[in-house]
Amino acid sequence: MNKSIVLVALSITSVALIVSALNFIQVSAVHRKILAGEIVDAEDLNLDIEIERLLSLIEVREEECTTLRESIAPVEVLQPELSSETIGNSVLGAWLDRVDDLAVYLSLKESLRIPELDHLTAADWLDVTKVEALETEADYRIALAKLRWAGKQNVGSKIRSALVAYLDSSGGKLPISPRDLIEFTDGTIGSNIIDRYRMSPSGIFPGLTIANSKFVMIEKEESVDGIWDSRIGFTDGGNVAGRPVVEFSKDLVLKAIESFESEHQRLPENSDELEPYVKKREYVEDLSGILEALTTKAMLSPPEGGG
Repeated sequence: MNKSIVLVALSITSVALIVSALNFIQVSAVHRKILAGEIVDAEDLNLDIEIERLLSLIEVREEECTTLRESIAPVEVLQPELSSETIGNSVLGAWLDRVDDLAVYLSLKESLRIPELDHLTAADWLDVTKVEALETEADYRIALAKLRWAGKQNVGSKIRSALVAYLDSSGGKLPISPRDLIEFTDGTIGSNIIDRYRMSPSGIFPGLTIANSKFVMIEKEESVDGIWDSRIGFTDGGNVAGRPVVEFSKDLVLKAIESFESEHQRLPENSDELEPYVKKREYVEDLSGILEALTTKAMLSPPEGGG
């Protein structure tokens, strides 16, 4: 992904100012949700409006920003090579590099792509790459899983609206097939997306229950990543809900590796060696796969001889 796409129509200078300001001025509710890792509906993510709102806030809070710059002046005198502008540009540059690296990784891992990714916003890409680093296969696969979740949420809000419109037009009668909803969408949801969902006559979403609600349509059980993935569904009340990406298994295995290394002064050679050190084993379904992903550096170029 080109950086100009991620930044939309903004210059790097404008984005740097926004990123810096987010830490010490009052930001909009949408950006607070993004920073907290909460779900944001697609209609909330009108990036142009949000950027204009942030720029207005920055202008209004100019005096506060001036005060902040004055407060770091002594540090700049002691460390002139680490000025706030230098630090800001460095942090922003590294952030955008991670966006580019993730886009490259996705281009090399087409099996991890779903059509919902075409509905991502710039904010989605920035959100999942605000981590300190992307290095291992696990880092990249988890980041892509979060991107898929964001794409599903963005698409989900449109499907939810289509479902509500269908129910209104049919007098409350449910559609026979998810494809019946296509004509009630805004034209951006085609069969390539809607065919990834199925009706749920039982009203059940495996692994998820919502009080006083039944699921009428859910994402099919197919998963593009057997370890880190997510699923969403739609209730009879016209709501969208789901099971987001869970990193708990990664954390458990990392702690197990740390314990093993502390005791043996080396890394485990296989999952059999590591298994006795894994706590809450029931949450780690594929120990071997997670271990391999955590200990394998991600490749950002095609293998030699590959296309």
